[in-house]
Amino acid sequence: MTEEKTPKQIVELLDKYIIGQNEAKKYVAVALYNRYRRLQLPKQMQQDITPKNMLMAGPTGVGKTEIARRLAKIVDAPFVKVEATKFTEVGYVGRDVESMVRDLVEEAVRMEEKEQFDRVKVQATKKANNRLVKLIVPGIKRENRENSMQQMMQMLSGNFNMNQAQDNEEVTDDIRNERLSVADQLNKGLLENREVTIEVEQAPKVNPMGDMMGQMGIDMSSLMGDLMPKKTVKRTLKVSDAREVLIQEESKKLINYDSLYQRAIERTQQNGIIFIDEIDAVGHRMVHGGEKFSSSVIITEDVIKDIESCNDLAPLHNPANILGVRACQEVMPGVKHVAVFDTAFHQTMPAKAYLYALPKEYYEKYGVRRYGFHGTSHSFVSKRLAELAGLDYNNSKMIICHIGSGASISAIKDGKSIDTSMGMTPLEGLVMGTRSGDIDPAIIEFICQKENISVSEMTTILNKKSGVLGLSGVSNDFRDLVDARESGNKDAANAIDVLVYRIVKYIGAYYMALGGVDAIALTAGAGENNKEVREMIMEGISALGVKIDEKANQTRGEEILLSTKDSKVPVWIVPTNEELAIARETARLVK
Repeated sequence: MTEEKTPKQIVELLDKYIIGQNEAKKYVAVALYNRYRRLQLPKQMQQDITPKNMLMAGPTGVGKTEIARRLAKIVDAPFVKVEATKFTEVGYVGRDVESMVRDLVEEAVRMEEKEQFDRVKVQATKKANNRLVKLIVPGIKRENRENSMQQMMQMLSGNFNMNQAQDNEEVTDDIRNERLSVADQLNKGLLENREVTIEVEQAPKVNPMGDMMGQMGIDMSSLMGDLMPKKTVKRTLKVSDAREVLIQEESKKLINYDSLYQRAIERTQQNGIIFIDEIDAVGHRMVHGGEKFSSSVIITEDVIKDIESCNDLAPLHNPANILGVRACQEVMPGVKHVAVFDTAFHQTMPAKAYLYALPKEYYEKYGVRRYGFHGTSHSFVSKRLAELAGLDYNNSKMIICHIGSGASISAIKDGKSIDTSMGMTPLEGLVMGTRSGDIDPAIIEFICQKENISVSEMTTILNKKSGVLGLSGVSNDFRDLVDARESGNKDAANAIDVLVYRIVKYIGAYYMALGGVDAIALTAGAGENNKEVREMIMEGISALGVKIDEKANQTRGEEILLSTKDSKVPVWIVPTNEELAIARETARLVK
């Protein structure tokens, strides 16, 4: 963003171009201002605060595109408009989405280049006029005595200049005086319509072999471009037109393109706008599908009724999820909606894994069993882990550790979940940010009696006041806990120890349940970003023949092999992307 603008100022700017839509303009102005405020935070904190996407719904012609376009101009943001069919033809699977992002970056490069050109224009114009003077009044060429072998050696060393002949000239006093006169005429604009012949770089031809090498990660164009002289073509232009061409050439010489590309990428990340012209489908995250849903489905009224029948299992989540569906159906009535369930992936668990040792009528009457959650994440990460580790997904044994404020571990055999740490609700399993995880059930009655509180109140404590927050009394944020531990806070140290110990226990249990393991993935907040927690986990599972790569452990939020190459079991950091997984499921179903 070029400068801070208040929401009121942003609305005033939009008012110049868009009539009406006052509420819409106000909302986008506030969203834009919040993005600016985010940029004022330290870089590390910015990484943890993801800007919200904006959804503008309404019939054709009400101003959605124009608002987005004007918004981009206000903040000098790269802007790309795409058709929604790009999503529904191939989904979020590869080429088309990558091309959208590539187009956005290219637009950012053009914007940065233009800004840089403006900064060096005076200097570039001066150099261009000097070249024009020499073209209009050429010097006397000296004999070029360098043989072809010498030229070849210069070319290979990168020192050969195709225009060096211009320097190999003799300038007499008469030529010098004439050049001074021409320079004066150029400055006064007296020679603008005079024709002059210049040499410009020829656009490179598309090379199929180069494309093939590019797919292999080899940039042949840049490789050969450094070795071979640039091809040029002669063009006869008016001085006014020739000057513009030469200014462009000289500007490029004055700009550091390495830093320009970095700025363009940052600009894209912070302010880039991809405007989807129309939405053909919407994917909705559904927390609980009970036993009714073992896969994603297109939403119908019957599907909504079945989801509502699971509300007792997720009273805080399912009603809110359905409310979101209803809202989207209202503003996008002709659009298909897809439900993607957190529990669906774990419906492949065998009875021995999902049944609780309770009277069987509780399962038969009320559906009391293990369901598991984070299924979308576990599915996404396990597929990506198989690719990274070179495994056959349908013939493999993997353990996925989703370690965030909400945390779960799953054992995946032959592409199917056979066990997971969360239970009928997300409360069971690992120690989490504010959730207790596994406890002795009798503790609930014990504390209720001692504190004279209800079961409902106790359940709230288990969900919102326990976990590492309850143990430490400091925070549910692992970064805060690490800082407190390093400052000598024993409670914070204990909280981290309990958290890691529980993770290690589950990994060991699932190792035995799987009969060995081919690969392990750490994902989600702490799994992707907290090196201290990762290091402790790796130490805890060292009995599996796992050793940590200290350099790799400095990585945040990137795919990387965390274990050393000689480890018996590879451990990878694999960033999760539940939104991408939901989008893929949606695209698959609506094609």
